[in-house]
Amino acid sequence: MYQNLIKEAHEAGIKNIIVSAIVRHNDNILLLERNVKPGEMSGLYELPSTILKEGESIQQGLQRALIETTGLGLVDVMAYLGHHDTGGDREYYFVVDVDDAFSLTTPNHQGHSFVDIQEAVGYPITKQVRDTLDLFSKLVS
Repeated sequence: MYQNLIKEAHEAGIKNIIVSAIVRHNDNILLLERNVKPGEMSGLYELPSTILKEGESIQQGLQRALIETTGLGLVDVMAYLGHHDTGGDREYYFVVDVDDAFSLTTPNHQGHSFVDIQEAVGYPITKQVRDTLDLFSKLVS
């Protein structure tokens, strides 16, 4: 599933493929707050994400991203929302279902918030995440 996205990225000369998960729970979405590190976009909120490893499928990458950033397990990939290219990187966005949102841990982040999709765009997030959440909001409205 979604292997054609990896192939397309490689054919376009993309160096890093990033997969990001929109975790939905009770009509809210999960945002992770980055740890405070000078010069590294500290204080921004982001989606669970990771760079795909060589030979890893998108579903495997999403599972790893969720486990490493939240401790949550991937149940299903519900939808593909599109991608953004930045330099040699391509970030793919997916809506996912997780096993138990109440068991969430954020060892690599300062904190997390489950927020209404309309409120999420008011958080300090990148333009790419904002654009993706705008699209997601239109799809679920």
